[in-house]
Amino acid sequence: MVENAVEKIVGKLKEMGLIEAPNEELIKKIKMLLTEFRVPEEEALKTIANSIKREKGIQRITVTRIADLKKGANANLKIKVLAVFKGKGKVVQRAIVGDPTGKTVLANLTKTVLQAKKCYEIKNAYVDYDEGRKRHTVMITGFTEVSEIQEDIQVARDSFEGMVIHVLQAGFILLCPVCKKPLKMGACPEHGKQAQPAERLIAKFIVDNGEKAVYARIADERLEQALRISRNDLKELLIQSLDPNAPKQLIENRLLGKHVILKGLEGRKAFFVDEIQFLTSAELEERTRQLLETATKIKNFTPAENIEEQKTEDETEEEDEYEIEEEIINLNDLL
Repeated sequence: MVENAVEKIVGKLKEMGLIEAPNEELIKKIKMLLTEFRVPEEEALKTIANSIKREKGIQRITVTRIADLKKGANANLKIKVLAVFKGKGKVVQRAIVGDPTGKTVLANLTKTVLQAKKCYEIKNAYVDYDEGRKRHTVMITGFTEVSEIQEDIQVARDSFEGMVIHVLQAGFILLCPVCKKPLKMGACPEHGKQAQPAERLIAKFIVDNGEKAVYARIADERLEQALRISRNDLKELLIQSLDPNAPKQLIENRLLGKHVILKGLEGRKAFFVDEIQFLTSAELEERTRQLLETATKIKNFTPAENIEEQKTEDETEEEDEYEIEEEIINLNDLL
């Protein structure tokens, strides 16, 4: 019993970044608190953690906004849960959460159940940093207080501007009504043949701004609103044309070559679009005029028409190619 409690405390100390491996003296202190002083496990963890912090001279700062997250900080946040996923190992849940200043990943190591689209106040959470993925993670541990709140937290949205250069997939896809995964040959790998599958209207496309390209995805009502077309219209087009590619061709015609501003959630692999703003010719001309005005003010700037055409080494180098997998991408890609 005591050995299990010691192991748990050591594990949590590692998760908090306070130790890499336990030594004999640390094990002895933990056992003494648990057996001789009969201190509860959570209190013993707090006592040991505070002792290690004092020895290392660690003073944890407290942050109250996602934009201010720092590794090792204490986080007191009011957040909205955007999506929830099943965790692995000691992590019970993973979630994408946001506040007015940004979004981040949350790892829940407790039995507290977070629900998507609900808002919570989190106190005394630990902030970690993933060097590989270059992002912060808010850790809900045994020290953390979590309470649901009735406030509607407004979450900051990501934005990306560029031109639609390729439409990968557009139209209707059939989903398993149970797990919502795409069907293959009318069957779900987990739930078998589906006589009444669910359907989804999607568009997946590439937007490039000359410096960066994003793989964008928009679905259902948001796609209908953005392109000003209903799914009923697309179904009617499909029936009348008897061409399975007709919906894609129509959506492609309304997207391809257009200069757009995407708003939504940018993940590691995909940009999940809430809204598409199409820039008109007049707006593009005005932006071009403003850019030229700014450029002419830069010292030593020479108008392009006065520059003799010449090739540089950079221009002769081949551009890096990016590969896009034409498979269904969901919010798990954010993790």
